[in-house]
Amino acid sequence: MAKNYFDITLAGVCQSARLVQQLAHQSQCDEQPLRVSLQSLLDLNPPSVRAVYGDNPTHLRMGLETLQGVLNASSREGLGAELTRYTLGLMVLERKLNGNRGA
Repeated sequence: MAKNYFDITLAGVCQSARLVQQLAHQSQCDEQPLRVSLQSLLDLNPPSVRAVYGDNPTHLRMGLETLQGVLNASSREGLGAELTRYTLGLMVLERKLNGNRGA
């Protein structure tokens, strides 16, 4: 497990899942987190995990709040369950892509 909270990437995954959920339900999403997430895709050689998100922990606020909500959700239905499915789906996709260097 990461010893430094800045090295934990799950907040970024949760932020992406929340943005997807906002787009799916409202056809729009929060602009600043979207910009940060899209920029993270373009930085192919960052010096640190923190640098991927603009070297500013507040850029992952939505992701951290989403992670907290997913972990504290008491219901297996509704938006919390949907966020959990999105998050797990992104993690499974990452594993598949990481396992296939040709992809």
